[in-house]
Amino acid sequence: FNEVPMPIFLRELHLFGSSRGFEFAQSLHSAGDFKQINNAYGRPPINTAEIIDPELYLDAQAAPVIRIEWPDVDVLGAQPYWDDTLGKFATYITLRAHNPDEIAFDASKGWQTDRLLSYSAEGKNRDHAVWQVRFPASGDARRFFKAMSGSLLQRYDQPAETQADENKLAFKTADRFVRLSINNQGTGVLLIDAATEPFLQAAIAKFDTSH
Repeated sequence: FNEVPMPIFLRELHLFGSSRGFEFAQSLHSAGDFKQINNAYGRPPINTAEIIDPELYLDAQAAPVIRIEWPDVDVLGAQPYWDDTLGKFATYITLRAHNPDEIAFDASKGWQTDRLLSYSAEGKNRDHAVWQVRFPASGDARRFFKAMSGSLLQRYDQPAETQADENKLAFKTADRFVRLSINNQGTGVLLIDAATEPFLQAAIAKFDTSH
């Protein structure tokens, strides 16, 4: 997989277990020899954040699993065909595609939880996506918003002056309607990347909790 041409995002995800997993095992061995590694079979890491940061995993009190609860995810009469979390590592490599490593790291290190929904867009080259990311503090969310804004502007070849609002980035291309906003009382960031404007507006009404 190191030699097969593919997007770095997919390569990093595929190699995560062997690369970051090995580093995680080394950290456990340093902390408590093979006994500590054996204990991990009884309490495996709950997310990629614990693998990236073994100190978080070794904390005496495991961090609670936080889920983004949306009781209704129907948009324009359709249900998502994909409903999952990307996780801290995938969030980091998403940002790293268009940001220096240190900026991507700083912007993702406060990751607390996320939820990604994908909806079919018949007749379009790409489907609709809704991605909500949550952070423990507004400063973490703002760092992520800034880095993600830069990623989107580069990804869609938009001029930097497109961003006129410190809490929202919105633009459209020939075939995409994109909106990134700070929500959840300043501790969340919501990305809607839609194939049609009706879906964009319906998703804003459904998922944006800016107030």
